[in-house]
Amino acid sequence: QLTFLNGFYGHENYTYGRTFVGGLVPGNYMWNPSVWSITYDRLGADISETMSGGLRFSVSMWGYASFGWFGVVLVPLISGVISGVIISMVRRLPLNKSLIAASLAMTLYGTLGKQLVEFYMMSIHSIPTIGCALFFCFGYARIRRINKDQPVIQDQGHTVDASVTP
Repeated sequence: QLTFLNGFYGHENYTYGRTFVGGLVPGNYMWNPSVWSITYDRLGADISETMSGGLRFSVSMWGYASFGWFGVVLVPLISGVISGVIISMVRRLPLNKSLIAASLAMTLYGTLGKQLVEFYMMSIHSIPTIGCALFFCFGYARIRRINKDQPVIQDQGHTVDASVTP
């Protein structure tokens, strides 16, 4: 990271947040964080023969590369606030009552929550995982119902299919 900073200091090509969403574009897009971190001093260089996944930076380093010293404070602050909000939401869930609910909450936190907390390194490769986790947590109960017009109801904190009679 010190080598990167030494090279970056000479060019100072701030990304202004373009690398935050660059990972959502397929291929070797120049603002993809993995591509940009190894070509910051020669933007647009062909990396098709390079055997690297890019440099791994801390959140503060991504902030500096994007917005200078202002980003060193701002980007980690935003990431920390998002992380705190998500964790406080998960802590309020009654996860000690159901192992399945706890598993689903951790699956969502590990996929969608991680992507939201690490907004500065979004990746197109995370989208299928997040989609599967969302389907697993929310879509499966809707497909499984026998009578699709009958709503899923809550009974003492547990989801119950209203169409099934005991």
